[in-house]
Amino acid sequence: KRRDIDMHRFLWQPKTGTFNDFDFTRHRSSTYVYISSLYPLWAGVATREEAAKMESTLSLIERKGGLMMSDTNTGLQWDDPYGWAPTNWIAVSGLDTYQFHDDAKRISQNFTATVDRGLATDGTIREKYNMEGDSQKVQVAIGYKSNEVGFGWTNSVYLKMKELVSGKE
Repeated sequence: KRRDIDMHRFLWQPKTGTFNDFDFTRHRSSTYVYISSLYPLWAGVATREEAAKMESTLSLIERKGGLMMSDTNTGLQWDDPYGWAPTNWIAVSGLDTYQFHDDAKRISQNFTATVDRGLATDGTIREKYNMEGDSQKVQVAIGYKSNEVGFGWTNSVYLKMKELVSGKE
């Protein structure tokens, strides 16, 4: 109960319709649009009204290949244009739980199609994908630059998204 109260007090931003990080040192909310703002749907802590506002912000991070990590291109792997299977699944699962089935299916179809294209291109399933280019090609400018092959989380998320799309959950 206390966690729910504090999440709404410090993280919920009604003007933007998002749950944002909060900087307790500077006493202010982040303005950075990030995929984790959708996590309260997965955790079941958003009200129905909050969920509707959150759903309306999808266009900020949704691209042809799925959901990007953020709307800011910093050159880091955890930002635009890259997307990761676990974060896409948490968002999709939350959307589906709150009855945004069309959004959940569309994002799942786009993400699995991106994985399929990568598999057809080089025979691999990768750690992360380029959501704007809907491919496994990544060019991270700063920090960890590889795109590892054979990630179990991508495999399992791919299967869960295929189940969601087919209605066989």
